[in-house]
Amino acid sequence: MTDTHIEDEKLISLYEITYLVRKEEDASFISALLTKHGGEIEREEPVRKIQLAYPIKKEVFAFLGVCRFRMDASHLAELNADLRLDAHSLRHLVTHSVSFQVQS
Repeated sequence: MTDTHIEDEKLISLYEITYLVRKEEDASFISALLTKHGGEIEREEPVRKIQLAYPIKKEVFAFLGVCRFRMDASHLAELNADLRLDAHSLRHLVTHSVSFQVQS
């Protein structure tokens, strides 16, 4: 492999995000944010209403969503920063699953 190919390679990883949002329709904002940062959604579970064990931002109920997506690893920090600042998201957790390299 030459140096030019190494520069063109991207490390694409499979991630899973679990999130809590205030309203059911806020889940679509999370999906939009994933695609904005270059994520490719593989599977998205329907959101469901749950009762929280303790209040989060004065909410006692929230909607729980889970989504598997592929994304270039370099965009993950930006995604986490946007999710932290977002008013729609009460909590989120992104976990890493599998990595593979793609040549452009």
